[in-house]
Amino acid sequence: MFSRRTVEDLSYLETVDKIVELNEHIRSFWSKSQGWAPIDAANLLSKSRLDWLVSLSHSLYKWEEDPSEKAKHGDLILAWANLGALVEGSMKFFLSVYYESYKVDNNSIMQRGQQVEPDGTMFNGLRFYSLRKAFGTMQN
Repeated sequence: MFSRRTVEDLSYLETVDKIVELNEHIRSFWSKSQGWAPIDAANLLSKSRLDWLVSLSHSLYKWEEDPSEKAKHGDLILAWANLGALVEGSMKFFLSVYYESYKVDNNSIMQRGQQVEPDGTMFNGLRFYSLRKAFGTMQN
């Protein structure tokens, strides 16, 4: 009998392999969305740096090794920054794909009274927006 492995069953390196694979697929598929995706979404995706998500995914391999004692805190900070940049980039990608819905959302990310495009917002704006969408009551 074939048993399907869950994410919890994967080793660290297998998890990183999966993250790399998924981000490479996203880059190859969505970077060529001109002509079939809504024009505004395709334009956002063409200027978004999906290649950076792939590169940041490959950087996750670095965190498999234990750092030297002197670099322990610095490497931990860099690893968290690596993860944060991946999460932020993934959130921007998602909102770019669903840009047509985002544009008409009354709760979209605003700055100085103007709607902010997904690729122009920072992590906290994306986080609060996602929380508002998920739970409907979060305020900035």
